[in-house]
Amino acid sequence: MTVTEGLDATPDGETTETTSNKTIFKRTQIKAVIKGATRLRSSIATGAALNQAVTSLIREVSVAAHALTTDEHKRVTPRHADTAIAQDPELKALVDGLTQPGSRGRAKLAFMDQISRSISKYMKVTLRIPTRGDTPMTLSNLAFDLAYSIAETAGEAARKANSTTITPAHIIQAIETRTTGNLRTRTTHAAQTQN
Repeated sequence: MTVTEGLDATPDGETTETTSNKTIFKRTQIKAVIKGATRLRSSIATGAALNQAVTSLIREVSVAAHALTTDEHKRVTPRHADTAIAQDPELKALVDGLTQPGSRGRAKLAFMDQISRSISKYMKVTLRIPTRGDTPMTLSNLAFDLAYSIAETAGEAARKANSTTITPAHIIQAIETRTTGNLRTRTTHAAQTQN
């Protein structure tokens, strides 16, 4: 499950990427998202693939938002995240394609605080990006909506194949359907990288 993560500064001022196997959702949370979106069965590997894909997408938004801050010590705000999405055509196309945000009801409310804390820890510890205000909650809403949307698309692919179980291949097919360009390549690679 190794995914390219945060940035480390070298003594000469250049940055290098580090790796980590941290993800945003817990196994039971991602399984509940898949079940709620599709009403189909899924394996642990399917949940891991979706979790890695969503974590990769949130990392893209977080790093782009951090790049918009004026200095390296400034904290990322929801405005930075929104601007980062608006400035990246691939992220903008992905987020614009989401169904109505906030329409997930009880499933979303059941563990949104946990996801928010998980994203906050992920940004601070793994990516070393300080946050301020509602940034973790904003990104947790985005993460949930992305996971739900990808799971819905994977469920449609499974139904077309007359399958009662969603597989990692369906998740990868959904990612390829929902994303474009380099974002597709990076997210698909993240979803394929599992234990």
